[in-house]
Amino acid sequence: MLGNHDFGVAAEKKSEVMEQIGMKSHCYSQRLDTFRFIMLDGTEISTYRYPQDATEHQDAERRLANLKETKAPNAQPWNGGMGEEQVAWLDAPLSEFETADERAILMCHYPVFPVNAHNLWNDKQVLAVIDKHP
Repeated sequence: MLGNHDFGVAAEKKSEVMEQIGMKSHCYSQRLDTFRFIMLDGTEISTYRYPQDATEHQDAERRLANLKETKAPNAQPWNGGMGEEQVAWLDAPLSEFETADERAILMCHYPVFPVNAHNLWNDKQVLAVIDKHP
């Protein structure tokens, strides 16, 4: 799974990180017996994943500034967030595993609970999806 240190490369190399470490997708699930491992990407929205002139970088800077205004403890430049599509994607495999009576183990470089300085920027949104499933 991706984390902030994976993008500590020159701006022109940031787009090559996933390929260099052999990742085909930034988020995915994998089955092992009756367990399903879900790898999530907390760097999708971040100030370090994209070059500074990229729209994604500027959007992340605005999100971080908004979090700082609310004095959120996780308003840290080393954190990041999951995009809307990834959050919506997470709900689908969790529903599928629930129906198949499988257990899911979610993994992400950033925690979502308890509230602390290292949490995903959108930890509450991700927890809301997780809380819908046993």
